[in-house]
Amino acid sequence: MIKKNMSIIIVVATLLLLAAVIFGINYLNATNYVATVAGEKITNAEYNFFLASVKMEMENEADEASKEGMWNNSVFVEDAKKEALNRAKEFKIQVIKAKEQGVTLGSEDMKYVDSVIQNFLSDAMQSLSGSGVSSANLQKEAEKEFKNTYRVSTKQYRKILEQFMLVSNFAEQEQEKLDADEGEIKTYYDENTEDFEMYTLRHIMFFTVDTETGLLYEEDKLAEIKAKAEDTMQKVKDGEDMAELAKELSDDPYVQDSEGMLTVYKGSGYDSIEEWAFSGKDEGDIGILETEYSYHVIRVERKSTYDDMKENVRNVVIANKYEAIVDEWAKDPKYDVVKNGNVLDKVKI
Repeated sequence: MIKKNMSIIIVVATLLLLAAVIFGINYLNATNYVATVAGEKITNAEYNFFLASVKMEMENEADEASKEGMWNNSVFVEDAKKEALNRAKEFKIQVIKAKEQGVTLGSEDMKYVDSVIQNFLSDAMQSLSGSGVSSANLQKEAEKEFKNTYRVSTKQYRKILEQFMLVSNFAEQEQEKLDADEGEIKTYYDENTEDFEMYTLRHIMFFTVDTETGLLYEEDKLAEIKAKAEDTMQKVKDGEDMAELAKELSDDPYVQDSEGMLTVYKGSGYDSIEEWAFSGKDEGDIGILETEYSYHVIRVERKSTYDDMKENVRNVVIANKYEAIVDEWAKDPKYDVVKNGNVLDKVKI
């Protein structure tokens, strides 16, 4: 009798354990995605990744006053979550289309995925190496930093990046089917010239701060530096070789290799120099630019032309056409987002 009861207990316990496992699997499957698009899941990780991207963009675009407490404002939160879902939707539509077209990833694609993740971890580990983190914990801390920034683990990001590569291959394939005529290209260039223009400059830099202390020099020293810049500009105007003057006089640490050459475009990161160049400068124009840390004797060596940029403009026009096609796909009711209960609402920003 005891043996029979024990057998029953074991069977019941086994069934309960199996039920718990099945429930756990079903629960995870039901809560690991925020929505579906034509049956394709937008996972929590994917949504969080897009949300991190949108959040960073909104913070970068906001002024300092708006940044203060912006994520305590329900309007900002809802705007960010809505935009992240829209981006995830368009992303999933392209994943679906890529699969329908039989697009796959090659070995080079997978190598690229590996290299992106490894490069990030290597850079993060290098920056952490001098912060007191033990060598044994460097990678763990780097991965933690990645998750804090992008809201996903490196393992989750790998899967997302693989899908991005799939979408990239598909988009490239689809854009090869599109074209742009001369009129379209020229019109777009004329309307967005500054987005494509590039200036090749040569500059000779004179620091106005002590590079060891970071402090601005005294007024008499600053007057000497300004006079030196003016004298150097006159030498250039008188026909002396600016490349040789740069190597002889410039405080730029890379001058021996660059000979003072610099290429700038909108968003290149050389803010003051960009502003100087894009203030209407033409080839041969020369001047002295004063920045927060230095004086620059600077001359325009070359300004790009439409013919230089034509192929770049064509690629942008075609990319815009492809984006318009994706927008049309997104309007198709079969790609409407189906939210997963209240899982999406529970995502915190």
